[in-house]
Amino acid sequence: MKHGQDPVLSIVDELCRERGYRKDKGGPGEGAIAELVASKLRAFPWLTVMVEHLGDEIYNVLAFDGDPSEVELLIVGHLDTVIPSSEWTMEEFSDDGTFYYALGANDTRGGIAAALDAIGKAGRTSKVGYLFYGDEEYQFVGMKEFVRTHPDVAPRFGLSVCGGKAEAYLGWRACTEIELLFRGVPGHASRPWAGANAAEAVSRVTEAVRRACAESVSESGTAVNIAAIHAGSFSPPAFVRKDADSPFVSYDFERDYRLGKQESPPLANVANKIPDMAWALMDIRPGGKGVTAAFMERVAQEELAAFNAGREHRVTMEFHVNFEMPAYEADRELIRPMFDLFLPVHAGKSVPTASTGFVDVTLISGMHGTQFMCLSPAGARPHSGDESVKIASLLAYRDCIVSLLSGYKAPNSD
Repeated sequence: MKHGQDPVLSIVDELCRERGYRKDKGGPGEGAIAELVASKLRAFPWLTVMVEHLGDEIYNVLAFDGDPSEVELLIVGHLDTVIPSSEWTMEEFSDDGTFYYALGANDTRGGIAAALDAIGKAGRTSKVGYLFYGDEEYQFVGMKEFVRTHPDVAPRFGLSVCGGKAEAYLGWRACTEIELLFRGVPGHASRPWAGANAAEAVSRVTEAVRRACAESVSESGTAVNIAAIHAGSFSPPAFVRKDADSPFVSYDFERDYRLGKQESPPLANVANKIPDMAWALMDIRPGGKGVTAAFMERVAQEELAAFNAGREHRVTMEFHVNFEMPAYEADRELIRPMFDLFLPVHAGKSVPTASTGFVDVTLISGMHGTQFMCLSPAGARPHSGDESVKIASLLAYRDCIVSLLSGYKAPNSD
């Protein structure tokens, strides 16, 4: 590497070479990247390091310079990455003197590398903790488990090294994900009155939910994404399960299929059959407090009732909330010192709340009132081919974290 003389470039390269996307997505899981980060934290004798296995190759790595219940500053970043993209034009794990290119370089291995390098440069601290956690890209398992199992860690301030660009996130919208399963009545296409069309129902209901959420009045606005719709004739795969009594048993829908997995049930597309099952996945970023999962379910039930009115056969619906995460807004006066400290990175720019995604550190803030800023070094194309981190910004970001940690120097540490 052209900038290999600076340790932070070597660290980000080493981190990026350890893939960290989920096993159920075809990846290696997070075990190797978790152990690599933990090994680097163990190099600092004033830190107590813990690696927590959360199941399904999801890990959290925690480190504290003292009693976790006395932590005042928590630095966090997620270990996992998305699935690799094939749309690369640059050589991965290379730099051109301006950018370093690799999957995860911008989100968030660059930020983690900067934090790891800064710990050594700042030296022994007091009342600082670190959380490098798993499964941020999918179901927030790592953050949920941290909040559940470490309620005593209640920092006053937090820095999330996630962000995707060199602009400060000081507030972000909530995030709700729902799945809907519709069951109709099968029949022949020539006799529509003899069945109940689940495909028509899913179309009506998802559009009603989208419209009701999008029309909610709020200065932050509400973004609605109908992520997937599958409809057709229920077609269970035969002989898919084994048990002790028989080498094969037939598919049992009630036993074998559950909502909450972001997966459609097994459906077949047959033009002359009335579709008796449909499934939808929706992502909603509410801009107002009234746009709750309960509100969405009420809209869905009302629209389905209108759809079924006057029909001999009816479509039924299961409404499942995969997660409902709250919004967050930092106190601008309290977060100002940290914001100003990172001026060399963000140049005074912050992202309007109305255009943000969700950041799961909200779960910590919601429990303890922690003031969080989310900021990463400058980069390009997170989650895509040619993902990169800008080298000059990465170095400046590392130096800003050193300055931040210097404000938490341990007594007699010089």
